[in-house]
Amino acid sequence: MTADSGWPWSAFGSTDSLAGVAAILHEWCEGAPIGRLRREWTLLADGPLTATPPGRVVSTAWRPTLERLKS
Repeated sequence: MTADSGWPWSAFGSTDSLAGVAAILHEWCEGAPIGRLRREWTLLADGPLTATPPGRVVSTAWRPTLERLKS
């Protein structure tokens, strides 16, 4: 879990480019810090709400609560 968001990931984002995702993952696996990746790849956000498309913010905000209730 990340201390900032409480989510199990360090970055959030959305893209239609599989090549972009592969490039990000390659850099990350090579040791690139998440801060640098966020600066270089503007599609990466620091939390789920900043990465959420308009119209889905409320459902995204409730997701952690609903997942905790399932466990």
